[in-house]
Amino acid sequence: MKYTVDDIDIYIMTHNRADYLMLSIESLLNQSAGVSKITVLDNESTDNTLSAVERFSSRGVRYIRTKGFLGISKRHKKLHPENM
Repeated sequence: MKYTVDDIDIYIMTHNRADYLMLSIESLLNQSAGVSKITVLDNESTDNTLSAVERFSSRGVRYIRTKGFLGISKRHKKLHPENM
């Protein structure tokens, strides 16, 4: 099966992993299949996560910062399309 750009949406949940996050986003953007959307959900990071994601904003990467530290299940619910 061949995938197209319209088929693939990526959601990344992060907390204080800016360096790894930049590597991950760059890798995803360089995939041959391409992605239609990358959304980063930042779980109240205190490092430079925001500035790391902003480097990719011109390439369509979206950033959402949570209010309050959310557990894994609440983060998944936050990323559900009905809640965005």
